[in-house]
Amino acid sequence: MKPVFVISSLIIAPLIGCGGSGSTSPAAGPASTGNIQISMHPGSPSLADTLEAQPQTQTGTLPEPTTIRFVVTNPGTGFSSLEDIPVANTQTVDIPVPEANGYVLDVISSKADPASQEYLMLKSAEATGINVAANTTTSVTMVLAPLSATITPPATASEGDSIQIACTTPACCESQLILFTSTAPFPGYTQTEAATGWFGTGTSSLTALTAYDGGGNAVPGNMYFQGFFYLKPALATESGPMWIYVYPNPSYGDAQVGCPLTVPSGGISVGVTY
Repeated sequence: MKPVFVISSLIIAPLIGCGGSGSTSPAAGPASTGNIQISMHPGSPSLADTLEAQPQTQTGTLPEPTTIRFVVTNPGTGFSSLEDIPVANTQTVDIPVPEANGYVLDVISSKADPASQEYLMLKSAEATGINVAANTTTSVTMVLAPLSATITPPATASEGDSIQIACTTPACCESQLILFTSTAPFPGYTQTEAATGWFGTGTSSLTALTAYDGGGNAVPGNMYFQGFFYLKPALATESGPMWIYVYPNPSYGDAQVGCPLTVPSGGISVGVTY
């Protein structure tokens, strides 16, 4: 059963306080301030069952997160606040905000990767239209859902030929990704393979790989794909470790994404001059 993190009792009240580390960029506005107070805890089994019943591109079992990022923005006033909070069983996060309407709260969970010093994103959610008025309380409930992306290769590919591949990215990520390809399955999150390059959403072209045997001869095989997806600039920090979503990530139980490779049929072309 997947751990589901619930952001419950998101309370907007006339309190002042701040928890965790991050940055705040307030814009000019009314002097009155409120406070977004968030209580977070693992979801109940019933919520986990509900999420697992929904079709997800993410097919594996996600690990427990180590950090949750809270980003509060207001397109109308320019306010922005970002907090990275270490996960605990129960914890309250306070984010002070100026009194205004139209706040947006984005929440992303991640797990720190000791080898790369980066954060691998797991789940996200967004709440919009949050209004903060003096001496009022507004509650919002959010359930984080696994990030979802797709990489769709052709049914089969002829080695060395141009192929078409279609990609979609998670809502919290940029609309492009770095694509890695290999003739061997990806063991997990690694950077041992050379990147094919940046690809946008929709359909793109690239050259199919060629599989070789021990003697250097082209043989039938498979071509595997893995994408690195990055947070939108508005949800990322200018410095510090990168937050990356890796799909597919077999370390988290994802199935490999790939297609069979066939050896092009050959022949002998003879030209005779007489």
